[in-house]
Amino acid sequence: MKRLALIAAAALCMSTLAPVAASAQSFDMTQQERDQWRTDPLGAVLWTGIKGSSNALRGDPVAMSVASVYSMGSPSDTYPGAFGKVDQCAKFLTSSSPLGGVRFTAAGLCIMANPSLRAELAEQPGIPLF
Repeated sequence: MKRLALIAAAALCMSTLAPVAASAQSFDMTQQERDQWRTDPLGAVLWTGIKGSSNALRGDPVAMSVASVYSMGSPSDTYPGAFGKVDQCAKFLTSSSPLGGVRFTAAGLCIMANPSLRAELAEQPGIPLF
């Protein structure tokens, strides 16, 4: 339960770190997203944060590649070097969940929250960049 609370807190933290403005006109949003500001402002703020975090992860080829590769593995896999540090962090956040989406999210969060780990991963050979 503590790990679930930690994941929720980390997701909330990531959503608040994304740029959130007071109005829908401040973002490049679809019509449906702009309409959400009128009907569900809290949901719109949370969605904007999630979308911003997702865009930040997609904009970083190293983080995106490592999170993608990590999501295809299993909790029993072992990884060398900096990839092993991502594994330790993600396992801590997810209680070693085998679900690919959970593993992807945790790995992305670990990489984006730790610039020194991200730099270490960028220097590690053999990471495919998507």
